[in-house]
Amino acid sequence: MRRLARPTAAFGPSGGTRLLQALRRLPSAVVVQHRGAASPAEAGPHGRPSNPDFSSDVMARVFQPFKWIRWRMNKIDSARAAYEKCSQAFKTNETFFVQELGLKDNFSSWFAITVLHVWIYTLRLRAEEGEGKELKQEIFNHLWLDTEIALHKAGVKRQLNKRIQNLLGSYYGQTLAYDEGLATNDAVFAAALWRNVFQAQQVKPTSVEALLTYVRRKLQTMEYADTKSLLDGSAL
Repeated sequence: MRRLARPTAAFGPSGGTRLLQALRRLPSAVVVQHRGAASPAEAGPHGRPSNPDFSSDVMARVFQPFKWIRWRMNKIDSARAAYEKCSQAFKTNETFFVQELGLKDNFSSWFAITVLHVWIYTLRLRAEEGEGKELKQEIFNHLWLDTEIALHKAGVKRQLNKRIQNLLGSYYGQTLAYDEGLATNDAVFAAALWRNVFQAQQVKPTSVEALLTYVRRKLQTMEYADTKSLLDGSAL
């Protein structure tokens, strides 16, 4: 894996205009809204959302409650559709991830690949105002709900909250590493993929290169995705 430290060409011709614009927005606070908790990142000094659209949102809830509920449910459905594409990527591309790259078919691999795809999707959402930010938070919420369900199915019952907190730390570590890789060069990006997806295990450099190429293709797809397909969850 030492050869990965050698600098290579920068990611893409210009790093992707929208994607680099999104990176310039860092740090971007994303807070788990676990089991209905409010997001401090969007709260004012008294716990109320600091979103300038808060007043109009409240008015819509009061005077057009059914319309607001439909709008809210559509947004949740879009986030769910986008998240499901991310969470199903490991199984959908099982031949590539398991047979070609040599990843184990287990929870750790699923989580790493899901986080990678969530990062790809939400990175593009950072460049969108308003609905993009809200969709990003909803996708994030779906990730942790799904993770808790997956842990339950795997038989993890004791110290569940501690396990989720550890995974949350892993999530932030992975996404920050990918941000750094995208903002620098392919060598740094490949090293981030090797540490987080391959768990820093001994693997063929060609496997890391293949995953990097895969990610670059996905990022390019998201770069040119129109706002509609991005916000309705069909872009990835």
